[in-house]
Amino acid sequence: MADAPPSRPFDVILVLGARVRADGGPGPSVRRRVAHAVREFRRGAAPRLLMSGGSFEGLPAESHVMRDLAVDAGVPGDRILVEERSRNTLENMAFSLPILERNDWRRVLVVTDGFHMPRSLLILRRLGIDATGSRASGAPAWYRLLAGGREAVMYLRQWARPVAVGGGRELS
Repeated sequence: MADAPPSRPFDVILVLGARVRADGGPGPSVRRRVAHAVREFRRGAAPRLLMSGGSFEGLPAESHVMRDLAVDAGVPGDRILVEERSRNTLENMAFSLPILERNDWRRVLVVTDGFHMPRSLLILRRLGIDATGSRASGAPAWYRLLAGGREAVMYLRQWARPVAVGGGRELS
């Protein structure tokens, strides 16, 4: 997972959402991912951020909360795009894909937690996206263990069957 400066910058940093807190504020996963994406942006990994994540139960969209955190950390608002409809990892990719295509962004640096990275990259690569991962660190060990177990099951499920994402595209 890319932690060294790239020899050629990426077109965009795609930051995958995580649930916001019940009060609408950023949870620990959101904070980790955005902080890592901001570091990548500052070192010149890509000129833009694409925040991906929708809303649940009347809370603000994850992508809006992430955008606000990045702006508060000094990223210019005009360098941030949001995808605000997705409610899971597959939708993150499916709803981000038209934004990537519209902007002709082909090289994508994906930021998410390490346990979430294998499945995220699997989906993007099946969509034909040149994706590289850069994992946000700092999740507690107990959380990595629980989430890692869930992600292992989800990865196998995703790997084993194609999933239609719209526009006639199928993940196979």
